[in-house]
Amino acid sequence: MNLAAQIITDLKENGVNTFFGVQGGACARFIDEIDRQECTYVPVLNEQAAGYCAHGYYLASRKPAGIIATTGPGVTNSISGVASCYYDSVPLIFLLGQVGLPLNTASKYGVKMVGFQELPHCNLIKPVADIATNISDITSYANIRNSVLKGLAEDKKVIALEVNDDVQRLEISVDQLSNEQLEPDNTLSSPSRDYTSSLNADLILLGAGASDLSPSLVNKLNETGIPQIVTWGAQHMAHKLTNYSGIFGTHSPGLANQLIRQSKTPLVIGASLLQHQAGRNSASFLPNASQIIYVNISRNEGTRAESFFGKERLDLKIMTCESFLTNHELIKSNELDSNIHQRLDYSKPNFSPPHCLRMVFEEFQKIGNKVFLDAGATL
Repeated sequence: MNLAAQIITDLKENGVNTFFGVQGGACARFIDEIDRQECTYVPVLNEQAAGYCAHGYYLASRKPAGIIATTGPGVTNSISGVASCYYDSVPLIFLLGQVGLPLNTASKYGVKMVGFQELPHCNLIKPVADIATNISDITSYANIRNSVLKGLAEDKKVIALEVNDDVQRLEISVDQLSNEQLEPDNTLSSPSRDYTSSLNADLILLGAGASDLSPSLVNKLNETGIPQIVTWGAQHMAHKLTNYSGIFGTHSPGLANQLIRQSKTPLVIGASLLQHQAGRNSASFLPNASQIIYVNISRNEGTRAESFFGKERLDLKIMTCESFLTNHELIKSNELDSNIHQRLDYSKPNFSPPHCLRMVFEEFQKIGNKVFLDAGATL
């Protein structure tokens, strides 16, 4: 088989069987192989939508998807969608077509372009990808193959593989695929062994890092009776949480932020506590909590959180959310005002986003009929 076929085979065998993209000459072999191997290829109107589709597909199915783009505008159009996956820790495989090797020489001559729509794709995509690399021969794919598959399955990475058009057609045999030894990921530390038998908490803050918890661990959280609030990146967990009390953050006024102001013994699981979540002033976030238990798999995120809150205030646990919940028993602390949860009844059938929007629009029709939808905090 050729290299394009091998890449699609590897992805299919590792759970990636749905791809979004736009047809183009330099990516035609990938699309052809997706069809040959009875995977699903979904054409979109613009490459930007491909990344957003892959993002939504993962949130709906918990399975990573792939996107396909051709040279030049195919890649540049896709960057916003890829960035949404990168910043929300949504795994993604991005297959980029590139002009054939004899025409992929712009950097060699210091010119803008030699081949048709020849752009420095990897340089453009690197800021919003965990791995962005060119596959210029069979050996370069063999050397990164295991890292790619592990990154998708276990580490929620965004991986961009640029493959030259002529390289996609190279014939490959199984013995050319090396048993690559994976390098340790320096951004992660080993799981903490400082386990405690029990832990008191009056509030649990869940982020995107906790969004793939197993049903048994979600049940464990629910059985504690501790109120649960989530970031925007974890809002799709709401229907699984029996003690759900809303979304918190600087752009999300409501019950969740009231709970944050009251909490004395908070537990943060898989949430980075970035500016749009915690604000700019560390003292005003969880102001009544002298210590914040902070669980995150990323050493870099832990270091940043320590610098924001201070080592004395942050009880840092660098480990997976799964390891933490498996090895700790959570006990509800009754520090919060018990009546606060009765102020909003989420069980009422009419308490839904469409219903709320309708009430808002009906109220504002008394003033005018123009609505500005804000994509950020500027307006």
